[in-house]
Parts: sequence; structure tokens; C-alpha cells
Amino acid sequence: KQWYQRRVRGTSVMQELLQVGEEVMLLYNDRQSFQELVKLMAQYREHPTDDSPLHYHIQLVHLLSACTEGKNVYTEIKCHSLLPLDEIVHIATHQDCIPEIKIAYINFLNHCYVDTEVRVL
Repeated sequence: KQWYQRRVRGTSVMQELLQVGEEVMLLYNDRQSFQELVKLMAQYREHPTDDSPLHYHIQLVHLLSACTEGKNVYTEIKCHSLLPLDEIVHIATHQDCIPEIKIAYINFLNHCYVDTEVRVL
């Protein structure tokens, strides 16, 4: 029963996020916005402030990770399209990547690509 409740909550949150659109889903997952993410990481090298766009992005990635917990096929598929595996690797291995970003992305990688209901090849 508990796993089912987590799955329903994750699916509901994902549906809401997708409905509000790009102004909320700041994922920096194209070339131009990736450069903006790199600048933000350089700006907040020590630690992102709670009101910074970088902190918002980190929390968003953590939220997406939480949505895919519990082997939720719907949210896993949606998250694959939002943050493809090659983007995760590109960001997490970038020389300017800060620890907070790495933690968020590796957590996302684990929940969305490793511990999954859907097989990713």
C-alpha cells in the first residue's frame, strides 16, 4: 500500500510540473542554457543561496528524483525526456560542477535510470 501511495503522489506531482511549463521547469538542458548553468555554478561556487536560481534548480532535480522513487514507470519515462542520460553525464562530469549539483544529478540518475521499472539501454 505504501509503495502505491508514493507512486500516485509522484505521478500527481509530475503531472502538475508538466502542466505549468518551462517557466517552472528550469532544467538547463540545452546548449545555451547549459552555459547559464555553468555561470551559475561559478557564481555560487561556495554554496548557492536559498533564493538563487541555482538552488531552485538543485531542488527541482531532487523533486524529480523523489517523483521517480518506488519504480514509477510514468514518471521515469517523463524524466528520461526531461533529463536524458547524456545530459546528466555531461553536467555531473563538467569541470565546474559543484558538489550540490553532482549530488542532485547522481541521485536523479539512481532513481530514474538505475533503480527503475523501465529498462534503459
